[in-house]
Amino acid sequence: MSAFEWIPSLFAADPLYVGDALKRVSADYSSIHMDIMDGHFVPNISFGSAMVAAVKRIAPRLLIEVHLMVTNPEAFIYPCIQAGAQRIFIHVEVPSAAETCKTLQASGIQWGLVINPETPLECLPKPLLQASGNCLIMSVHPGFCGQSFIEATYQRVAAIRQAYPQVTLTVDGGINPEIANKLTTLGVARCVAGSYCFQ
Repeated sequence: MSAFEWIPSLFAADPLYVGDALKRVSADYSSIHMDIMDGHFVPNISFGSAMVAAVKRIAPRLLIEVHLMVTNPEAFIYPCIQAGAQRIFIHVEVPSAAETCKTLQASGIQWGLVINPETPLECLPKPLLQASGNCLIMSVHPGFCGQSFIEATYQRVAAIRQAYPQVTLTVDGGINPEIANKLTTLGVARCVAGSYCFQ
């Protein structure tokens, strides 16, 4: 497995000083995580593709990872790619997940599947997960910053790692260094963190 990576979540940055926050994390991290929310799939609203382009302009060395928390991810894929996104995650819970995965495969960028804490692991589509090579496991309920890590995530991570030994695992939400250390022993390669990275 490659070296462990912390990925800062831009949603946790002060919205009035995002540019300053980006310049600061750009010196210490190699990627940035952007949550795009539509107010339907999750009750909050955040960034769009214009913000992806702004991040690319301000911090061009950062790999931009986009997490689509939206009911219609298909509509966001190419605008985000054109704006500079290099890795896109979509939720297995959206009805169009299978079709959207075909679009992501055709795009040629890195992509992966996201699973929410309450979603049974059986809902992960094996062929698509293996094709993507990336799984983002939510360790909080998506949509808001500052939530506590859900302890059951450890068991979910272990089960996914056992079932998919070649898939790169990322965990997102409520993570501090102590939790990250435990997750790495279970085979997690990346942790997305807001409060920890932007504190």
